[in-house]
Amino acid sequence: MPAWVLLPSANTRRNEIQTSLFAFEMRILVCLENRNKLFLADSAGMPKSLQAQRYRQLPAMLRDMREKAGLTQRDLGKKLAISHVMVHNSETAERRVDVTEFADWCVACKLDPVEAFKDLQRRRGK
Repeated sequence: MPAWVLLPSANTRRNEIQTSLFAFEMRILVCLENRNKLFLADSAGMPKSLQAQRYRQLPAMLRDMREKAGLTQRDLGKKLAISHVMVHNSETAERRVDVTEFADWCVACKLDPVEAFKDLQRRRGK
């Protein structure tokens, strides 16, 4: 029997690859769905951290600090070694700022991080 008869046709091979890819995509979707279920179960109805009431004061404060220091978003981004887009996203609550980044932000704006944190607590009514 000639060798070309034993080889699968291009269409058959393409169908096998498409079937394999589809099965792989389905496994990924199932894993993601299970991960999301676990995350939702762990969060137990808590609001997302960026939307939490306790976080709402910080982005406005970050912007106030920058503006009072006379810095543009680009200027502050250069001082913090981040992009001006990240500065913008931090000021509009589209990105979280951790405590070390908050301290760096304060220093770049020539503020004492401890005093700035106390001010944040006052803004939050604590």
